[in-house]
Amino acid sequence: MFSKDGPQNAIDAGIFWGLKDLFQTRNYEAEEAICYLSLFLEYGTDIFKKMATEQYHPAPEKLLHDEIAKILRSLPQQDPETIAREKRIATALRLTMFRRITEDAKKWQALFLTRLYEIFPRPDAEKICTIALEHLDNDLRLGGKEKAMFTQEALSEYRAWRKQILNIERKANRAPFAAPQQLHTGTDTKLVPCPECGFKKRVGKDTKRFKCKNPKPCSFDQPYPFPATP
Repeated sequence: MFSKDGPQNAIDAGIFWGLKDLFQTRNYEAEEAICYLSLFLEYGTDIFKKMATEQYHPAPEKLLHDEIAKILRSLPQQDPETIAREKRIATALRLTMFRRITEDAKKWQALFLTRLYEIFPRPDAEKICTIALEHLDNDLRLGGKEKAMFTQEALSEYRAWRKQILNIERKANRAPFAAPQQLHTGTDTKLVPCPECGFKKRVGKDTKRFKCKNPKPCSFDQPYPFPATP
């Protein structure tokens, strides 16, 4: 359940690769801000920089910095103690800790703090780290591993909330060969979603084959353009 960073199931994969919508010009609603913050906590920032680079964004580092700042400004409360105690964020923090433990059982606390440094100003990251560790210690002391871990019901509720916020159900109901999203006017390429997993690949007039580039293994490999749907 708590493997290293990356989508853990079909729902997570849909959420993860639907994050093209993250890089936007509008502000975030409070629930959206909490949702996207939970994703940055669980998956880190490197994969998002990679996605921005693959979409030929000229300054992925600045884009990421600006979007994270916008997300933090859009939270209902900005003080680190309230952030750390918000139910959904606390869940993301706990999941992130478990994944760091899986990654390195001896250095996981340092790895966890490093993840927080990617997202928050340094003093806020350290405060949130302290609170999250205190919560974990309290649960272990009061109820052992059973209290510290999540029930399947709690995890399902958390995933369902995030799925609802990101409107994954609407995206999943699109036709298998949906019309590709056009890029900015003036280009002769476009991003086309993989019919199998939804991950987008840039194609042009000379593209003869569509082989999915999703880092999460996807076996889709077919001639392009795709045949028209009935």
